[in-house]
Amino acid sequence: MNQAIPILAVIVWVITFLLYRPSFFRRPLAGERRWLLALIQVIPLLLLVWLLGNPFSDREIEEKREGSVVVLLDDSPSMGMEDGITGRPRIDVARDWIDGFLSREKTSGTPGKWVLYDLDDIIPSGKSGSDFAQAFEEVGRRIPQRLLDGVLFISDGRDHGDRSAQSAAKKLGVPVYTLGIGPDTQPDTLRVRWKEAPEEVYPGSPFLVRWAIDSDQPREEAHDLTVSFASREVHHDNLTLPEGRVHREGWITIRPEEPGEHLLRVTIQDENRPERKSTADRKILVKERPKTLLVLESEPSRLVQSLSQVALQSGRFRILRPVSLPEGGGVLWDLSRPYAEEGESVSQFWSREGFTRYGADEWGDQLQGPLDEASVVVLGRAPIGSAPESWVEALTKATEREDLGWLALPGSEMDLDRFDDSSLANLLEREGNRKESRESIRILFAEQGKDHPALAPLWSYQDGVWEIGSDSYFRVIMPTMQVLLTDPQDRGLVVQVPFGLGKATLVSTSNLWKLRSFAGWDVRGDREAGFLSGLWLGILDDLSGRERSQEIRLTLDPEKPTVGQSTRIQVEDPSLTPGQPRGGLEIRETQSEWETLLVSPDPEWSGIGEAVWTPRSSGEYEIRYASGENPLAVTVTDRPSESEDLSLNEETLQEIAEDSGGAYSRLAEVDPAAIDLKPTTHVIERTDKTPLRHDLWLGILVAGLFCMGWGLRRAWSLP
Repeated sequence: MNQAIPILAVIVWVITFLLYRPSFFRRPLAGERRWLLALIQVIPLLLLVWLLGNPFSDREIEEKREGSVVVLLDDSPSMGMEDGITGRPRIDVARDWIDGFLSREKTSGTPGKWVLYDLDDIIPSGKSGSDFAQAFEEVGRRIPQRLLDGVLFISDGRDHGDRSAQSAAKKLGVPVYTLGIGPDTQPDTLRVRWKEAPEEVYPGSPFLVRWAIDSDQPREEAHDLTVSFASREVHHDNLTLPEGRVHREGWITIRPEEPGEHLLRVTIQDENRPERKSTADRKILVKERPKTLLVLESEPSRLVQSLSQVALQSGRFRILRPVSLPEGGGVLWDLSRPYAEEGESVSQFWSREGFTRYGADEWGDQLQGPLDEASVVVLGRAPIGSAPESWVEALTKATEREDLGWLALPGSEMDLDRFDDSSLANLLEREGNRKESRESIRILFAEQGKDHPALAPLWSYQDGVWEIGSDSYFRVIMPTMQVLLTDPQDRGLVVQVPFGLGKATLVSTSNLWKLRSFAGWDVRGDREAGFLSGLWLGILDDLSGRERSQEIRLTLDPEKPTVGQSTRIQVEDPSLTPGQPRGGLEIRETQSEWETLLVSPDPEWSGIGEAVWTPRSSGEYEIRYASGENPLAVTVTDRPSESEDLSLNEETLQEIAEDSGGAYSRLAEVDPAAIDLKPTTHVIERTDKTPLRHDLWLGILVAGLFCMGWGLRRAWSLP
């Protein structure tokens, strides 16, 4: 409070209203007195102006304050493991030791105070629960360096921070004594296993396998991962596995060729220690024959020829083609591509050719066998032709199979009258519902079909436009149809419909083969031929049944994410196809708004994708895909799961102690008297600044000078 100004105001008020008389100023003063009086009255005015400038006076003050020694206890999850001696949790052993140590120190009468902090108490939320550098920085913020006498740090040495704990401890400017607790043995395990691999596959048809690695090691190590199938290496990768317990997963695509039972082997090996490795084996049966296409066509067409060429060239399919003869009976062709060793060229699209002729009395029963083996039935021009009625019955019954796909091509409706009122007749009727286009047909990807599995091999062509001249399109698109390829007028060219217990694909354009599909055996680099090959393979793979599950599944790696930790979300969705990242994956904290994450499809295998998520806060989260009704519940914690680090890391604790001028000991072996840490009393000198306008005596002086000036004027002006 300003004491001089109020006192001065009171004195001036008294003088003005009690002593002031107008007659005082009408009486003249002598010249000498007038100048002396002016001087006396100016001095307090100058002092008042000076006081209003708020000057200060400095005083040196010494005060005694107690110093502090901080006892810092690591209470991260790894401290909940056994100490390796008593069998009790490390945290309990450490707390008992601290209680005994502090009770002795307090009874010794040493001045100062001991401050106990747990890491969890001082490390901010969102940081690792055992970030040593962060803990030392927080100690420096809470206790000034001039009052800090030292730090006693008890831990198992498992530092999970990103910065140097030694540098942070050294910046405190006081010795840090470290006490270690925990077993000596260091975890060193490495295991690889097959998480997913089929038991049976078809030759030529790629299949997916998934491996998983579980590692627990004392330091970061580089490893070689090798996958072999049928005694040939099919995949090699270099992996760096970090310290601690780690779980890694990955998948690769393998294309089998040679029939028979083959060994699938995955090996993980430490580059620096070759003796440290793990191997997992799985036997896979490659069937004698590829998946079978049953091609029914009584009038040969270039469209079916292009389809057959692609199917055989890829080695994924075997073709059975029954052909009825005019004189009765028929011929069953069996075509397939042989297995070729690596580097060996194949001179023709098929070199295994079966040719069986049947008489008229046998021909009616020869469709059922190929139909039972078939994965896809291809209906070309006049698929039945002059075949016996038993074929119609066999095909109608086959529509009840769930594992059989159907491909209807232009001209298949020519035998519509052979099937009466059946589901197959309905399919052929839809195929016949086409209209010729007056202008050239330009092929585009339909928006709703870009993610369809049948177009998975074409993801790199999705921005292309393909012109095939005058052709036909479907006049009517039913709600049950899914359009895959269209033209600029959104007229359907390739559509898929549910059919029986399975599905069927309908093609309206008969001139697809004009996309230079007969450019020769090696058509790599020819975009038109590549487009047509990819289209046929995609449709056939989709119709022949997928090896992967049809259910949507989400997998997290790690399963228990933490704040700031990069988390991989693996998405398994049959409709996910290679291409650009897309939405569909959503995540939210409970009761908050959904946020969208982009899913990057696997570039080689449809049905698999991956997204990366880094949680920013702890809590309960929900993850869903394609707006699913049953989201995946995920718990995000504030700190990593360090409880998997089992051993005592003495090296870190020794470096912290040495760099800061302290010493390291094991908790079980330490002598409390050897810990040279005592809180002391500190004499702190500081400068105290006091505003002069708050000084009582200075205020009285100013007021007194005013009174003296007015008093002299009164006295000298009297008669």
